[in-house]
Parts: sequence; C-alpha cells; structure tokens
Amino acid sequence: MPDKIEFIKVKLPVCTLSFPRLAKPEAFEGSGEEKFSATFLIEKNEDVSEIRNAIKKIMATYHSGKSYAKDIREDYKCFGDGDDKDYDGFAGRFFLKGKSKKRIPCVDIRTRTGIDTSIPDEASKLYAGCQVKAVVSLFGYNYGGKKPGIGCTIQSIGKVNEGERLDGGDAMTDYQDDYDKYEDAAAGSEIGMDDLPF
Repeated sequence: MPDKIEFIKVKLPVCTLSFPRLAKPEAFEGSGEEKFSATFLIEKNEDVSEIRNAIKKIMATYHSGKSYAKDIREDYKCFGDGDDKDYDGFAGRFFLKGKSKKRIPCVDIRTRTGIDTSIPDEASKLYAGCQVKAVVSLFGYNYGGKKPGIGCTIQSIGKVNEGERLDGGDAMTDYQDDYDKYEDAAAGSEIGMDDLPF
C-alpha cells in the first residue's frame, strides 16, 4: 500500500439526496468523531463509470489482488447496489455514501446562491428526496492493516430541484467510520463559493 494516499475526484450526475447530516456533524451510533454526511442515490440508467473506474484504480493501487465485490466488507464500501438495502428510495438505484469532517459547501444551482447549512432553515432546503449534484473524492484505506476499504469524502453539494421526500431520517447504521486518519489528508476539503463546479 502506498505511503501517500491518493484521492480521486468524481463528479456525480443528478441524484437523490438521502440521509443528509449537513446542519451539524453526528457521530456514528453516538460514539466516535462527529462528521457531516450524506448518501446519494443514483438512477441505474445514469453513467457511473467515473465511480467504477475510480474504485478499480483504488483497488489496484491499495488492495492489489483483492476484489471489491468479494473481499471488501459491506460496511467498508462506500458504493453499492441499492437493491441490497432496505431503505426508502434505494430500490432500483445505486448508492454512494460520503462524509466530511468539515462543513460541506452547498449551493442552490438554480439561483447560484449559497446554502448556509449552519442555519436550520437553510439546511432544511437539502432534505432527503431533493435532487442534487455533488463532487466527491474516493480513496483507499486499510483499517488496522487488515481490513481493506474504500472511503468517500464529500467536497460540495449543489441542489438541482425539489423531489418527493423520502421516509426515515436516521443515519445509515451499516457504514463504519474507521478511516479518520486517512480522511484527514483529503485534499480540497475547503472550497469557496467561486470554486463550486456546478
């Protein structure tokens, strides 16, 4: 495994926001470091080759000889098939789960105005079910030297349109939070409004 961690930036197509934790950071199952997070639901007819290619490159670089499907535990994967999850809105879609130690820059693409998620009324604009685009960075990690995984850091989110609200609101409970020291090195976490790629 390389000494320097490589982050592969990926632009997501229009997708559905799920489990947004953007107003304030929360800890996994009430313990550990608090983080902002969200899950993106991507229709299966969308092009996800950027995500797949990034995962292939990370697997070859960090987990050579291993298979993402067979050798990476489900709770150490950031990308998967929504049909395998029992959450509202996941069926028929891919999902990508991401986190950030820092507040995530957000914007309403329609009006080109920022969404200040530190203000509750503003944060509520990014609800589970609305349509968004996002920029993320994928990276490989090996927790404890024995547990290979692929993580996702959210760089920015842009709201595209309204959408039907999804049920639920609890954070996903099957995504472990074991890559803190790797996420610390994520490049480009602080992005100004002028730099948002929407």
